[in-house]
Amino acid sequence: MAPIPDSLGLKWFGRWSALLVGLCLQVGCLEKDSQTQKVQAVIHELIEADNNSDIETVLGAYTDSVEFYPTGGRFTKGIQNVRANYNDLFLNYDLSLETEILEARIMGDNAMVTGINTGTKRSIADSSTTKIHDKYIAILILGPKGNWRIDKLIWGPAH
Repeated sequence: MAPIPDSLGLKWFGRWSALLVGLCLQVGCLEKDSQTQKVQAVIHELIEADNNSDIETVLGAYTDSVEFYPTGGRFTKGIQNVRANYNDLFLNYDLSLETEILEARIMGDNAMVTGINTGTKRSIADSSTTKIHDKYIAILILGPKGNWRIDKLIWGPAH
């Protein structure tokens, strides 16, 4: 069988096709990296807002149907109940927290972040401090405007 002549530039087409497929895959990876950075930013901005007792920024990090699952604590559902928890927290304590994100995974319009928060909670009434060393899992969803918000938050002491 005689070889097919390359009059149509099949070798050229094949090489460029492979390059374009590679670039498309890379762009997809870059988009995922960009989304990962956005998800991580939500967590970092939340911790900063916690440290500043900035309730509006804190609440902006959560969906309206957010659910809290604290180890040994009370389950909380809904942004208004979360607001009440934060009002009480900020009325009674000053926070000084840092977070270390261990993993951030994007799965379509959902994301999962795991990490560890460390720092202190200082009582406003008597200045006593409590050390914080908590692990967490945050489940985030991508909103219609392209913003990530926390929908579920699970945390407890890191042993």
